Amino acid sequence: MKFVKSDQIASAIKKTGEQPVLILCSDDNEYYCKYAKGSVAQSLFNEYLSLRFLELWDLTCADFAFVHIDKKHVPVDKFNLPNHYFDQLCFGSKYNDNYQDITKFTEHPDKKRTLGVYTNRLVFLKIALFDLWIANEDRTQNNYNLMVDTSNNNLLIPIDHTLIFNSNANGTIELLDDFSSLTNTELKTIFVHKKDFTHDFVNELENMFYSCTAKCKDALADILIQTPECWNIDLSSIEVKIKNELFSAEWEKLVFKTFLTYLESPFQTTDT
Repeated sequence: MKFVKSDQIASAIKKTGEQPVLILCSDDNEYYCKYAKGSVAQSLFNEYLSLRFLELWDLTCADFAFVHIDKKHVPVDKFNLPNHYFDQLCFGSKYNDNYQDITKFTEHPDKKRTLGVYTNRLVFLKIALFDLWIANEDRTQNNYNLMVDTSNNNLLIPIDHTLIFNSNANGTIELLDDFSSLTNTELKTIFVHKKDFTHDFVNELENMFYSCTAKCKDALADILIQTPECWNIDLSSIEVKIKNELFSAEWEKLVFKTFLTYLESPFQTTDT
């Protein structure tokens, strides 16, 4: 993992629920930095875990780093954020001027051409399936949490993963309902067509899904050991939760079956 330090006073604060600050860091890059508001940085861990898993799903995300922010670089009188928010390492997503919010493209009269349907169709399906698997409640019709990389064929870039595990890391993971998923959004009508759903296509999706979750399972120990100690995450408990819930055969089978149902696929996976 990459570690950087703040280099000057933050230049902006993003007006979203997490209110990340944009700050120039020691590697000469700007990062949107999220911070812990309490002694346990569960939201930062959720971001870190999700992005590490997304990499293993071969989905492109913003580059990220652990960021030490000097408190004088986020003055209270300018940002109205308590100093203790920066006692721990922050989680920084590297700012990329080529990343634009997807809503700027869905408002275009020719959405399919603008969003590069043919190159993004599988990306959209993988993001929707990933969210269902990890129970991410924060990507819906009202809040896509998707960026578009204008320098790379308008590739979809997933962002913001603080609300995985149904927004409750201590609870038992449960399926998202259809209304809490990308499968019930305008984007589905752009990227998904029933004619795509052949037996072979469904089998390819299923094989991809199990291959991705297997890679996450193999990498879990390495991911957890790199979690900053200052975040005070109970790694033993979270490891048990992930292994027993995310990686259980029953959960994976249910997730994929539900995914196909939400997509109104005429074909279902075969029971194994």
